[in-house]
Amino acid sequence: MLPKDCDAEVLSKIYSDVLSYLALGDTSPHNVVLVKRWILVIPRTTGRVNDIAANAAAMVGIVWMTTENEFQDWTKQDPMTHLPSFGVSNLGD
Repeated sequence: MLPKDCDAEVLSKIYSDVLSYLALGDTSPHNVVLVKRWILVIPRTTGRVNDIAANAAAMVGIVWMTTENEFQDWTKQDPMTHLPSFGVSNLGD
């Protein structure tokens, strides 16, 4: 939970601490989802698998598509089966 009085300096420190905890460097691929109460850092391996791309919204289950081809690629199978291909498995191991 982010502190109520979270300013840019505090948020930057929390973000750095999360990257450190996850053993991610500044250039390690990851997505960030930030809302008023919390921050989520999602370690990534890639932003694209074949013809399918995923941004931070997709990594939390909100997939945005702009073309019929993208829709077809995402829905050839359950869209949720694609997402593990983008993330890092067994981060804590």
